[in-house]
Amino acid sequence: MVPINIDLIFVSILPNKPAYRMSPKDTSEIHKQAEELMARGLVQESLGPCAMPALLVPKKDRSMRMCVDSIAINKITIKYR
Repeated sequence: MVPINIDLIFVSILPNKPAYRMSPKDTSEIHKQAEELMARGLVQESLGPCAMPALLVPKKDRSMRMCVDSIAINKITIKYR
């Protein structure tokens, strides 16, 4: 997998958001889903200088979907149109 560079606004402060508080059951579910996605090659471990928190959202069939809160990094990303 090829590393992807994200161009940021030059004088911006990098957001380092803390992880959301969640139960041990939810934490293990996030680890399980992340490991599964890495094993399938769909995601890779971030080597970037900032962190984005992940959270779980319930789906209609009562399973959980992992979402990444990337609002803070999107605010300082250079938009190419």
